[in-house]
Amino acid sequence: NDGGSVTTVRAISCAVAHDGNNVFVAGEIDNGAAVALDATAKPAGGTDIWVAQISSQTGSTTDGQVVYVRQMGSDKDDAVAARGGLQVDQDGNAIVIGNTFGEVYRSRSAAEDGEIANVFVATFQLDTGEFMLPIDHEDFVTLPPKNTAPPTVAPAPTPAPQKQEEDDGDDGGWIFMMILLVLGIVGVIAGIMYWNMYRLPKREIPTDRTKVLEYLHDFDVEDIDLKHSATGGWHCSYAGDLAQGVNRQTNEGVYGAGYRDNTNDPLNRGGGRKP
Repeated sequence: NDGGSVTTVRAISCAVAHDGNNVFVAGEIDNGAAVALDATAKPAGGTDIWVAQISSQTGSTTDGQVVYVRQMGSDKDDAVAARGGLQVDQDGNAIVIGNTFGEVYRSRSAAEDGEIANVFVATFQLDTGEFMLPIDHEDFVTLPPKNTAPPTVAPAPTPAPQKQEEDDGDDGGWIFMMILLVLGIVGVIAGIMYWNMYRLPKREIPTDRTKVLEYLHDFDVEDIDLKHSATGGWHCSYAGDLAQGVNRQTNEGVYGAGYRDNTNDPLNRGGGRKP
């Protein structure tokens, strides 16, 4: 508590060294205050970050003792990343990842928007806690980044253009095949038509003339002309007086004795007119 304001010290993240001999803790301290355990702390204002190394060597006299506490920051607010903000490298050094509104990562111009934070990474050496801000590294921006050159990609081979003669030959081959196909279809159709017209045997008439006449004798008509039909059957037409609408009958029937009488004549049924 400094002049009525309350200073809060918070632990944000922790990590264990790979060999298990040390535990590291990182956190924040606000109101421009200094961590009491860091005699070298020089707070510049706002919220700073701090890192502590604690020995965890089982059976050692230093087990559980604080090895160092270091505070760093700018005149603006600085913070440790809430998740994964503290890591330990293979040499046992503490790696802090966070963000800052001040000049921790780089120099900022007066016209720059102060509401935009920068991400930074800082290393705290094992056992000593010595650190250097990224902005203090002379080679941080002068050394070119490694492997920045884009990978060399061999150009794809350009396919050799085909000769015009080959293209023309392929087109001619397709045309020739289409002509052969059309001619083949026409030939098949012509063969089918020829076979149907000239080679198939003519259909025989199943009923001869005599049987047809015998069938016609059952009807009260006379003067019948029987001819072959164009469709292959028989064509029957009236002849003589019957063709003119006159049907002469006798008591012996239309065709005379030997067939039947005229009892089926509609003019004679029921006591009708007798010829």
